[in-house]
Amino acid sequence: RMPSIPQFDATSKATGNAGLYTPWDRKVWINLAYYQGGDTEQLRETCAHEIAHHLTKMFYPNAYGWHGPQFKQVMQSIGYDGDRCHSMSVAMARQVARKDKEQLFDLD
Repeated sequence: RMPSIPQFDATSKATGNAGLYTPWDRKVWINLAYYQGGDTEQLRETCAHEIAHHLTKMFYPNAYGWHGPQFKQVMQSIGYDGDRCHSMSVAMARQVARKDKEQLFDLD
């Protein structure tokens, strides 16, 4: 059977995650607030990380934990080391999220 492809969406409202995979709707969220500086390699790695979550759920539905050995194996098979966290500064993301929040409540 053909593997399903996750849907991609973007946000800039939160600073907790650079990316997120939600298995119940097979959606990859990318937090654009982290990429305002144009770091395309970090963006690629974040996309790969979230797609690896999707592939891990497909191929190992009973895998224990989000970043366990099966996840690391999938990450390595697509050319990444399987690190759990990014090394980007959250300062820009916080600034973007704050600006978005101000615009949300600016009703003029």
